[in-house]
Amino acid sequence: TGRLSNGVFERMVAEAERFKTQDEEQRARIEAKNACENQCFAIKKAAQEANGLSEDAKQSVISKVEETLAFLEQSDASTPASEYESRGKQLQDFASPILASAQQSGKASPTSNPAENPTVEEVD
Repeated sequence: TGRLSNGVFERMVAEAERFKTQDEEQRARIEAKNACENQCFAIKKAAQEANGLSEDAKQSVISKVEETLAFLEQSDASTPASEYESRGKQLQDFASPILASAQQSGKASPTSNPAENPTVEEVD
């Protein structure tokens, strides 16, 4: 007959609950890993495009990004989400002051020529 006994039903519910917890942990790990990886690419791009950044500073940031990406490549399903979050924070803490100083030096020496910017006028 197509009906489940109470014992089978209870066992299935218990398994589903156990797998739910594992699934949530796995989702958290994947999201943390993806966030860290996205952060790596964003910081690397910012360093490559920063005008006021010395070549040494740029290479320093890119090297730290590559180190973090290597960790991500070597990590596995047993790596906890907190480890990805920690690595992302370490990278951010390392790169932020360097990139911020590049922005400040970029603002101090404007490179745009006002003649290059088009004039926008309202037309009735």
